[in-house]
Amino acid sequence: MLYKPLPPLSTMLMLQDVPTVSAATEFIHVFDILNTLFILQIMGTTEVGLILSTLNFDTKNALPAWENALQGLPENSVGKLMPGVSAQFRDLETGEQILGPNESGELCVKFKGMFTSYYKNPVATKNSMTSDGFYKTGDVGYYDENEFVYIVDRAKEIFKYYGNHISPTDIENIINDHPAVGEVCVVGVSDPDGGGYIPRAFCVILPDFQCSEQEVLEFANSRLPNFKHVRGGVHFLEQLPKGKTGKVSRQLVEQIQID
Repeated sequence: MLYKPLPPLSTMLMLQDVPTVSAATEFIHVFDILNTLFILQIMGTTEVGLILSTLNFDTKNALPAWENALQGLPENSVGKLMPGVSAQFRDLETGEQILGPNESGELCVKFKGMFTSYYKNPVATKNSMTSDGFYKTGDVGYYDENEFVYIVDRAKEIFKYYGNHISPTDIENIINDHPAVGEVCVVGVSDPDGGGYIPRAFCVILPDFQCSEQEVLEFANSRLPNFKHVRGGVHFLEQLPKGKTGKVSRQLVEQIQID
């Protein structure tokens, strides 16, 4: 087998479903890219193009230098809007109410060069757009007072418990902080008490760690608001089911039966 080591890097560009600084840092650790100087993230869609970036485009230059990153980028922010992009976060229930800072909703964007329609699919085109011409990305998040944007989940992954929206990713991030947890996937299961759906967590424990499902459950619930408590329980597996791309498949996890 031939092996060619990675060359020294001064910049790493990162794209992922819900990009975070911690995820990029973990990538560097795994691949031992110790001399990386800058971690940059961009987010976009086929329909619109680039939407967000951690690069600072508020410069006199047409394109900023790679090292010209946004100043004061908060943890877990995916950056700010690209030039020419308009964005709104809309209420998940109505799809029309425009939300303010720190209010979580679906990211909807508009850009002069965005797509006009899906080929020969007017129904999909109509369903993907708001009444005033914004494209519905399907990403759920919010922006803060300084216009930094945060993406927390996909709209299709979110479920409700007594009218409260629950993001599986939020709970996964908490459980991942437990030192014994290697992988975790949270799904919504039907609430026997009629509250809608409750979270259930499936975890893979790291080798050489000893802990119980109850310990992880208490760890999570002590750090979550009451409506997000893992009422469906924590369950350990030897491995989580993955799709063709090697990523954990929430759809396959949802099919796991608990005795």
